Amino acid sequence: MKKLVFIVVLAVATQLNAQDQLPWLTNHDTALKLAKAEQKPLLVYVTNGVKTPASALLNDQIFNTDTFKKLQSKVILLQLEVPSMEHANYRLGIHYTKKTTTPGLGLVDADGDTIGEPLADITPESAKSFLLFLKSKL
Repeated sequence: MKKLVFIVVLAVATQLNAQDQLPWLTNHDTALKLAKAEQKPLLVYVTNGVKTPASALLNDQIFNTDTFKKLQSKVILLQLEVPSMEHANYRLGIHYTKKTTTPGLGLVDADGDTIGEPLADITPESAKSFLLFLKSKL
């Protein structure tokens, strides 16, 4: 029984940390410079760091998919932490996701302009559509 509990806990911990294992940059200016140098768009993940059903859905439906693993080398990954409305990243998060809530994803060119519609209202259907959108743009 102890082995079973350990295996379940390990599986859940691995799943929760999958998004954290991606090579996310956390500095906006650095990410933009790298995007220009490598001529790649940015995939901006706006989060407040709290594990929510929406962030779990992003992990399951986007970050942990084979499609995303193939696409991630074609973008610069930028994670914007927005712990409060007063934080400097708050305005950037609104600019990239067009919403004041987190989490959200936006595809952005090297000049900081959004490409297409961001993923802000996270459902299984919208996550699937956004992944197809990424695939079509990259």
